[in-house]
Parts: sequence; C-alpha cells; structure tokens
Amino acid sequence: MEERLWIVCSDEDVEWAEGLPGGVPVVRTAALHAPGIRRDALRHLREVRAELERRVVSAHPHEGSDGLLVVDGSLLGHRPTARCIGVVKSCKTRYLGDERPLAALPPGSRTATLQLPPRTADETLRLT
Repeated sequence: MEERLWIVCSDEDVEWAEGLPGGVPVVRTAALHAPGIRRDALRHLREVRAELERRVVSAHPHEGSDGLLVVDGSLLGHRPTARCIGVVKSCKTRYLGDERPLAALPPGSRTATLQLPPRTADETLRLT
C-alpha cells in the first residue's frame, strides 16, 4: 500500500503552505482562484493515481498465477497481459447500441460480459 498526501495551492500561497507543520509536500499551480486550483489539483491526483496503478500492475506477479488482476477502468497505458482485466463502470459512455435491456435488470444485477473494440490503433488487448 502506498499513500500520498500533498497540498495544492496557488503560486501566491506556496511560501505559506511550505511553512505549515508536518512537512507535507506542496504542489503549486498558476491558478489564483478556487475553481482553477481545484481543476489543477484533480489533474495532479489523476496523474499520480495513474502512475501508482501502472506501478502496481507492473510489480504484480500475475503472469504465473491463476488469478486475475482487476484494474479500475481502462487498460490503456498498462503493459499488455492476459491476466489483467479492466472494469468499466462509467455511466457517461454508451457501450451498447440498445441500452433498454439494462433498464430491466433487477437491483444488484450485472450485465453479461461484452467485448469492447480497441479505441486506438496501438490498443491490441482483447477486452472482455
């Protein structure tokens, strides 16, 4: 397990943030107001999370094991392996041409497994 903690603040507040007790690392942003600072903080969080996920996948000894390594979301950016699967749970993307059967599913149910087509020419993994 790895944990990360940091303070994201505007360039104007870096000196103040670095002077806080605890030695928490400071990530600076050129944004001066809360919406921009929040946007940059979320971008930084996504970048750190993606890097940690890549490290976990590359360090996991899944090639010789019987189990699967389940990655939250896309497999793009991960080393291709037959034992690594991505879990799609987005409500924003339409994966089916006809989504009416989804509305008939009882609470707690799951859809059948489906195969997603590659999104890029470099994506050669068979996603199921």
